[in-house]
Amino acid sequence: MGSRCLFHIGPDDFILGQLAAKLASLHCCSETNVLILSPNVNFTGSQQRIAGFCSKANQELKDINILRIYPVEGHTDKEIRQNVYDAAMQNIRTIDNLNIIYVTDGFFTPAAAAIKDSDMVGKIICIGHEYSSKLSGYLNEGIMGASIYQHPAQQWTQALKKLYSIIRGDEKPTKATIKVQCSILMKETLPFIRIGDVDFP
Repeated sequence: MGSRCLFHIGPDDFILGQLAAKLASLHCCSETNVLILSPNVNFTGSQQRIAGFCSKANQELKDINILRIYPVEGHTDKEIRQNVYDAAMQNIRTIDNLNIIYVTDGFFTPAAAAIKDSDMVGKIICIGHEYSSKLSGYLNEGIMGASIYQHPAQQWTQALKKLYSIIRGDEKPTKATIKVQCSILMKETLPFIRIGDVDFP
């Protein structure tokens, strides 16, 4: 109410959190013991992803144990990445039965690096969001289990086209929420998913 937002284009973050929980459960045979690392924990999207993950775990996936939800502080991209790495290393050292690290946004790379540097490849798997140039290697090494990719270039392009249409007067602002499609990036799916491409009419 009273918002100046003309529209919102983005994923359903609650459902993305539920999907992350399901993906986590596929990578563990019996018990799934999860550390949730959350940079940008004060963002609504991050909170919704955590809520979705917890909801799925509590209602349907009884083998998932959420051991800790760990907010990660930081003001710059570099600072956040270092803090994600440090948080992952600290928790890997102190939680004996940890086998899944879920990073609630695109900062999964330092968590994956911490798994590798602590010689826990094959014992701990990382689930994250978005894409990085290191993802393919981490998937092939068995460090990353999956990443949920929301095709940001497509999302931004769609937003620009809609804003242009409103400015031209072709349509009126409706404050609509427009959901975007996402892809599951796994070792088996990565060759078939377009990364960073934009479709133009």
